[in-house]
Amino acid sequence: LEDGQFRQIVSMTIDPVSLARLRVETGLKMPDTLVLATAIWHDAAVLAFDARLRAAAASRGLLAGSI
Repeated sequence: LEDGQFRQIVSMTIDPVSLARLRVETGLKMPDTLVLATAIWHDAAVLAFDARLRAAAASRGLLAGSI
């Protein structure tokens, strides 16, 4: 990523049912599910260490890369 391409998400409302479905669908742990959900709902890219989170983001076209 180039400088200035990061966004801070200050607050958001999360639908718990959608979040639970995403967690079951991806098999991710809840913290990673929250990262992916935030990326999905804000059309943002994911940059992560975790291979499972990277795979889930990539399958949705949201992978920025790996660290």
